[in-house]
Amino acid sequence: MSRVRRRQGVKEGVGLWVLRERRDHLRIVFIRLFRVLVQCVLRLRFEAIPLSTTPTVLPTAFVRKFRSLGDLSIRRGLIANTLGNADAPSIARFLGYLLTRMDSDGIRPLYLDTITAILAPNALSRELRRDVYCRLADDRFAPVYLFLSDVIDPRPRTVSREFPYELEDEALGVRKSKARSSNLDTLKLVSADPDPEVIRILLDNPMVTGDLSLKVASLRPQNRASFLVMLSNPRFGIREIIQAAIVQNPFCPIRLAAATVPLLSRRHQDQVHESPSLDPRVRDAALCVMEP
Repeated sequence: MSRVRRRQGVKEGVGLWVLRERRDHLRIVFIRLFRVLVQCVLRLRFEAIPLSTTPTVLPTAFVRKFRSLGDLSIRRGLIANTLGNADAPSIARFLGYLLTRMDSDGIRPLYLDTITAILAPNALSRELRRDVYCRLADDRFAPVYLFLSDVIDPRPRTVSREFPYELEDEALGVRKSKARSSNLDTLKLVSADPDPEVIRILLDNPMVTGDLSLKVASLRPQNRASFLVMLSNPRFGIREIIQAAIVQNPFCPIRLAAATVPLLSRRHQDQVHESPSLDPRVRDAALCVMEP
């Protein structure tokens, strides 16, 4: 009888353990579904709210709408969608509002979200960007608004790497896999990768340090598309030292560099203005921001 009872006890214990595991699994699934549902409701709610019944929207209406969302990816997506459907005068007033209040609480991160959304491919139509830029051409911040134009970057001068890229012969999929590694030596090798998608995966790796991200931002030569990846990264793109390294890298696109200048401190802006290696248009952007 004792053996039978022991067997029954074991079966009951196993059954309880299975039920507990299933309960925990269902709880995790429910939490994930709840999070997705909340994000969908927020997205539908805020995209459905009309900003105004008048043709021109007040900048404060944009600010209230965008700052009401805490999730970074949803907020930037909302900014791109809202500005893409707004009229040129509203966008021009909104950008001017941000640039004249960079020291106000919460404006600096909102400006970063705005420029990363606008600089993303196909965020704003070419015609809309041109219209906004023409309206701001005589503004004191006109050199900064260069990021709205179709300015062509000069051909980068040929610069050889100090050290050859050791993973150059590896397939793209292999390099992406190495960017997810937890080995710091491997991550240091991948930090010199010329593909922006590899850099995106690398910067999302929790093992990557600030020093390594600074190395990526300062690398010369560097793929032009990788700079927007760095600036858009929620972990490293908000750091001024990374922003300064991006602007001071001669391989950074002029549009992105000019747009990033207002995020820098006065000391870094002065360094940008005095740097002979940077394009004169980027230096002009730093000067216009420094002038009272």
